[in-house]
Amino acid sequence: MRKPFKVQQAAVYRCSLLAALIAAVVVFSAMGLRAQNQSEKPPTAKNAIHVHVNEVVLPVTVTDQKGELVLDLRSKDFHVLDAGVEQKIRTMSLDPEPLSLVLVIETSSHIQSLMPLIHKNAIVFAEQVVAMESEAAVIKYDSTVKVLQPFTSDHESIEKAISQTDAVEDGFKLYDALAKSEALLATEQANRRRVILVIGESQDSGSAAKLSDVVRTAQHENISLYSIGLSSSAAEFKSGDVAPLKLGKDAPPISTTPPPADARGDQFFDIATPALWLVGRATNEISNRRFSTTISATGGIHYTALTTASMSHALDKIGAELRSQYILTYALDGERSPGFNEIKVTVSRPHLTVRTRAGYFLTQPDLLHITP
Repeated sequence: MRKPFKVQQAAVYRCSLLAALIAAVVVFSAMGLRAQNQSEKPPTAKNAIHVHVNEVVLPVTVTDQKGELVLDLRSKDFHVLDAGVEQKIRTMSLDPEPLSLVLVIETSSHIQSLMPLIHKNAIVFAEQVVAMESEAAVIKYDSTVKVLQPFTSDHESIEKAISQTDAVEDGFKLYDALAKSEALLATEQANRRRVILVIGESQDSGSAAKLSDVVRTAQHENISLYSIGLSSSAAEFKSGDVAPLKLGKDAPPISTTPPPADARGDQFFDIATPALWLVGRATNEISNRRFSTTISATGGIHYTALTTASMSHALDKIGAELRSQYILTYALDGERSPGFNEIKVTVSRPHLTVRTRAGYFLTQPDLLHITP
């Protein structure tokens, strides 16, 4: 017996209502899942580059006895020791990764005579160091720290920022400039190599940041430091622009008369004048060595430049290295302690030099993300 029309209509209505409710549940469930997924975003670029993915990334430079890059090694040629324990290399690559580099230039009045040297090499930096998918920012430092150019891949903008630097202010807050550079790099995407290149005298005065904190952050964020050291002392002495040395009233008299010839008729070499001048000038060689040691700990290298050619050569070497490094990765497994973890990388082939960062820092929050 057929149901009355109104009963059929009511049944259809109930079925339609039930279908609508089911559809609504599905939609809201999907929205909730999407919201949950959005709330569980991947770690920020600042944290994603190292231990949050249970992986250590090592940029490794290998050179021969002539200092030339060695580019024909295979994964089996490398040996990675973490805290003295050999690790299984997960991946090895020679493909250049996208690079984010901060150029840090000293602009104190101490290096005023060397500014033309920097300006002439602006195009070399833009073309040789910042290549293909790379990008750079430019920071200057003296008694203050200033970002001249935020990250860009435009070579003309980078070259212009470098060329417009001047050296009129006193002071050299190098460590504050490095801390600012690390803060800029922390905003970059996790898949980019991170590098800081310093051009200056490698000395600091008046910074709020400490060198130890700069090194810790560099190790924690996988940042490599490079430097091209300038020497205003050497430049002034070479040019003859040496201020008279003022001696105390009790100092013995100094004659400007050339010393007499020795028994063979040769003039004595005047070693006293440059020695006394360097002492009076308070040379920065000790602080330079300290900073170059810091550079090495991050896997970078320190060059010295006194001429346009030597700076161009240093920039060429750094640019070639950054485009030709082995990138090794290995998994973090087993027990780890917070603090510094030492890394050592060797190769099976003899007579080669291997350079990488000395290790990495783990904080307590990092350890929570490491799974066996």
